[in-house]
Amino acid sequence: MGFRKLSSEAQIKYVQNLWDFIVEYSEEISVPESHKRILDNRLTAYRDDKNQAVSWKQGRDTILKDLENH
Repeated sequence: MGFRKLSSEAQIKYVQNLWDFIVEYSEEISVPESHKRILDNRLTAYRDDKNQAVSWKQGRDTILKDLENH
């Protein structure tokens, strides 16, 4: 059964269990260097021009709108 076919309650439970797993095994989960470079680049870009950042609400609204279109 696909994640989207689960009830909202089951989806929430699934994500909670996944998060608990990540927390429990976080020492064993490595972040790829490519991901670290991306984060470093984004942080540098933000520090260079804080006006390019958007608020959490704007970012969330954009993400939700993108999800609706898929």
